Amino acid sequence: MSGCARSTLIALSVVQTVALAQAVERTTPTYPPVALSGTRSSAHRAIESALPSVGTTLDRVAYAVDGAESSHGADLTMWRPDPSAPQGPMQVSEAAAADVGGGDRFDSMENRVIGRAYLAQLFQRYKNWPDAIAAYNWGMGNVDNWVKAGRPADKFVIGVAGYLRRASR
Repeated sequence: MSGCARSTLIALSVVQTVALAQAVERTTPTYPPVALSGTRSSAHRAIESALPSVGTTLDRVAYAVDGAESSHGADLTMWRPDPSAPQGPMQVSEAAAADVGGGDRFDSMENRVIGRAYLAQLFQRYKNWPDAIAAYNWGMGNVDNWVKAGRPADKFVIGVAGYLRRASR
């Protein structure tokens, strides 16, 4: 199967997963609950306050992103030698962590909390999951420029295809 065909199939699968997640509300989230020990800092409370707005759809999307970024923590390259690089199961950047109030992105569980909160923030900004997920990976500036340019398919596919190839390794 060619790389283009494979990327197209993966893209269709992601779109179907997001559509299904939005259409079907589940009573139990598929994403493992996050339990942080000790007292909660103001940053933790800020992160947690972002979560309820999108409910279990956020749980499923965060779980999918965790899988794409690190194979749910199984890919040890999720911890990069450069501390300023994206880190952990959700590949959280310094900027993303700061945007949602901070936290320890070098702790696997907190990394997932920060990643979920950032996804929630992106969903609130873009009002749809495909753009929020694209911004999570591609960056808000790239998505904003793509939207301002009229959403040209050839420009978006180039960025998404690279992510899909990386996520499918």
